[in-house]
Amino acid sequence: MAGDRADKRDLAYLKAVGLFRRGQHVEARRVLKSLLEEHPEFRQGSNLLELVEKEIVKDGLIGASVAAAVLGVVAVVAGAAMSSKR
Repeated sequence: MAGDRADKRDLAYLKAVGLFRRGQHVEARRVLKSLLEEHPEFRQGSNLLELVEKEIVKDGLIGASVAAAVLGVVAVVAGAAMSSKR
C-alpha cells in the first residue's frame, strides 16, 4: 500500500519534470500543486514548484516586455502616419 502511494507520487513528480522541460510551466504547476496537497512533505516537489513559479513569472515579464515593445512600434507608426497626412 505505501509503495503504491510512493509510486504515484514519483510518477506525478516525473510528469511535472517532463512538463517543465517541455516549457509547459502552468500545467507543471498544476500537477505539482496537486501532488503537494497529498504529499506536503515531498521536498523535491516543493523545490520544483519554486523553479516552475520563477519561470512563470519570468515568462510573464518577457511577455509584458514584448507587448510594450509592440505598442511602442504601433505608436511610432501611427505618429508617423498622422504627421505625413499634415
